[in-house]
Amino acid sequence: MGTRVAALPTRRSRRVWLLIGGIAILFVLVRGLVAWSDWRDEGTSTKSASTATLPARTVDAGAVTVKLEPTQLDANGAVIKVSFDTHSVDLGFDVARQARLVVNGNAWPAAGWSGDGPGGHHRAGELRFTAAGPANGSATLTIGGLPKPVAATWRIGG
Repeated sequence: MGTRVAALPTRRSRRVWLLIGGIAILFVLVRGLVAWSDWRDEGTSTKSASTATLPARTVDAGAVTVKLEPTQLDANGAVIKVSFDTHSVDLGFDVARQARLVVNGNAWPAAGWSGDGPGGHHRAGELRFTAAGPANGSATLTIGGLPKPVAATWRIGG
């Protein structure tokens, strides 16, 4: 009966096991961060509770039909999806420059337009506004630069 001596791990096999262990730990950490981030952001999505109930509005501005859909209107600012449809009017104006949002008597400055560029007969995009006061009371969006001005009002907050 011979005694068997256990083979000692080589440097190479130790490195492989350390690498596998490190990858496993990294995987667990990343999964934990993702789960934590999801948990933390729960209830703070871009669409706030007050915005979720704000209806889309459709306004006839002469020969242009304008659809307005708030996706965010809270203490962090406002985002409103806008679409313009016409068959006879050129939509070659700067939407952000022509837009005004007044919330509870405070003018919220336009932060920009992301969407279709000037021109054509169909445009769509998002108007963004920076919050300049509490997000409650009455919110009125007006857009000029069309045959007739666009105006839509929503009741928000408590």
